[in-house]
Amino acid sequence: MSTLDCSGVGTSTQTSPTAGTTTEKTTSRSDRKTQLIGLFLNAIAAVALAVSGAIIQHSELGGQTASFGVGYLGTLSGLVGFFGCSRSSLPPKLLLKVFLNGFFVAGMFNFLYFLSLDSITVGDATAVNYFSAFVFCVLLETICFKFCPHWCTIISAVIGLTGLVCICFSQSQSGSGFQLNFSYLFGVLLSTASGFFGALFFVIMHKWTKVPVCLLVSSCFTGCCLFPLPWMIRDKMEIQTDSIWKRLLALFGYTCYVSVGFFGIKGSRLSLPSLSFLVKLLSIVLCYVLQIFWLEKEPSMLSVVGSCLICTSILLQSAIAVITAPSAQVA
Repeated sequence: MSTLDCSGVGTSTQTSPTAGTTTEKTTSRSDRKTQLIGLFLNAIAAVALAVSGAIIQHSELGGQTASFGVGYLGTLSGLVGFFGCSRSSLPPKLLLKVFLNGFFVAGMFNFLYFLSLDSITVGDATAVNYFSAFVFCVLLETICFKFCPHWCTIISAVIGLTGLVCICFSQSQSGSGFQLNFSYLFGVLLSTASGFFGALFFVIMHKWTKVPVCLLVSSCFTGCCLFPLPWMIRDKMEIQTDSIWKRLLALFGYTCYVSVGFFGIKGSRLSLPSLSFLVKLLSIVLCYVLQIFWLEKEPSMLSVVGSCLICTSILLQSAIAVITAPSAQVA
């Protein structure tokens, strides 16, 4: 929208200063409104993510089943929305890029997150995932938009890494001794890798402003639908629980996670990917609330301290990102 407004300025030979100022104010107001809408959509995505993560972990169906269920629903709903609502034609080369970015990059983002829920709690998984995604987003945006990170960014990154270390060792204390919980560390590693692929997906996708959201959603869920198939075929497609209630509950959780894709992708296109992950910081708090009062899993003191440090780190980095970000990088 702003590019059209800018192109209209300067076409006439006589332009009054008042008209130019009015146009700049209108454009600035429009950009601000667009970013606010984007942040609001990301806030909805954060709530949906916290609810879906808690439901998926409560259903006890496992990360493989969750990945397949979410992938199937997301791919199908995205295709229905694309063919039902979109009338735009896209070049085959662009379609291939969209599919590859969604299938592999977003597929790994979702698939690894679900796998991490088998090893660590939903609160810790979300905190680690979003911190790593935010840091990788800042790094990728720095490379793409050619601006050097502020020195405060380095300090906040150290704070966040300290919080990440706290979470890594939060489940390592057993009784009076200290013993490494390699299963928990493996879950943290999976969540960190998921954050990297999530940052890469959203940064790449950010420049495709003319690609319909439904197509992006459909492509981003194809990978997590196909990746768990080898393990599911090995287990003869058996579901871990016979409870119909838990199966229906899991289906609702999968639907909530698919809605995260719709709201999150649309919101990230209206604001910076790093700021999108900042707003989703709300889901960390909600995840811990649901974890304590619904799943009845109290986080350890190190987990709480680590999550607070990660929240502080993301807040500091986002403030620096807003201050130092070039105005031209918001599409």
